[in-house]
Amino acid sequence: MAGNLTLIESIIEREVDVSRQKSLVNEANASGDTPVLLACKSGHAAVVMRLLDAKADAGISNIHNENGLHWFSSFDPKDIFEIAWALVQNGARLHQTAEDITAGPELTLMSKQNANLFHRLNPGTPLHRAVGSANMDAIVSLLNLGADPTFEFRSTIPLCRAANLRRPDILETLLGFTPCSFDINSLYAGILSKSGKRNVSILQRAIIAPKAQVHYKSYQPYVDTLLVETVRLLLRAGIKGATSPSAPHAVDLCIWRRENAALELPLDHKPSSALWLPELENGMAMGPLFLSNATENEQAFDSFVDAGTPIDSVLRFGTTAGLSALHQCVKDLNQNTGLARRLLDMGIDVNAIFDHEASDTALLYALQSSNFDHAELLVAYGATLTAESPSAIRGNVMGELLNWDPVPMLLRAL
Repeated sequence: MAGNLTLIESIIEREVDVSRQKSLVNEANASGDTPVLLACKSGHAAVVMRLLDAKADAGISNIHNENGLHWFSSFDPKDIFEIAWALVQNGARLHQTAEDITAGPELTLMSKQNANLFHRLNPGTPLHRAVGSANMDAIVSLLNLGADPTFEFRSTIPLCRAANLRRPDILETLLGFTPCSFDINSLYAGILSKSGKRNVSILQRAIIAPKAQVHYKSYQPYVDTLLVETVRLLLRAGIKGATSPSAPHAVDLCIWRRENAALELPLDHKPSSALWLPELENGMAMGPLFLSNATENEQAFDSFVDAGTPIDSVLRFGTTAGLSALHQCVKDLNQNTGLARRLLDMGIDVNAIFDHEASDTALLYALQSSNFDHAELLVAYGATLTAESPSAIRGNVMGELLNWDPVPMLLRAL
């Protein structure tokens, strides 16, 4: 029977030769699991201690490079520190890096999903895995034994993992054991990198983290609170909103990910002038108001306007072209007219032109793209076809329309 201490003792004591007894307790199966590692996987604390008394070597790892310290999720919390101490004293390495147990072809898709969902078998050190499973007893035990919360494996550290989980309690515990020499603004590879480039900080990891597994709307305030507390904790630790010219600013990410609750925090520095996001990699300088507009994040838009962001700012690109926020609403084919109506109600110039060589008004963009909802709104607020840039080559808005293939364009415009 698995975990039968009496039976295990009888097997050990039957072998009177000490060297053969030691060989017996360290014999591995086809997966490289020794008896002590199997006992750790099953959470049999008494069996682990008995095997260690019989000189079991806790430093022997299996084919996934795991040792017993990687399996604290199997134990009763009250036993974890004693087991951890005993394993370390008998050869288990605190910073042994386990491989991804779900990467092998021998596992079915269901087995891989179960391993990730129920067991949290994250690769990395025992501390990486303990943080991934949010096992606070294991985390504290490993830290007290000397585990390093900044130990890097595959461009991630336990601090990153805690931020990604949005667990301020775990993050605070890890920060308490972080070496003074550690740079909290260090960059790591993340999902925003197309080539494995290090361009994501711990703060950005928290913002771009997948939403909580519980998606019910009633839980959303709790999820928002976790992010806010995580970000607030990182700011107190000295992290910056902008860490690299090649990385997106924390404010940009909050807007893009619709993590609007975090925008109330003092995310220092101005948003990056060279915004980099997968959907918006166009080299344009895009401030928070324009990014809120482009992503149709109305809550963020209102926050920045209330904070005094001017609505008449211009998004410049090239040497002659420019867009207002109103132009952007139409040009980016926003799904609804809510943001455009807000801008018009706040007094933005409906006939404004920012292109030196063309009479490109918001109405022109609306008609060219058959965006009649916005066109109707713009006309209601005074948009006209006679608006003209003084240096426009093709004259007024009507001239711009006629410059296009006239038949389909005029039919759409009419």
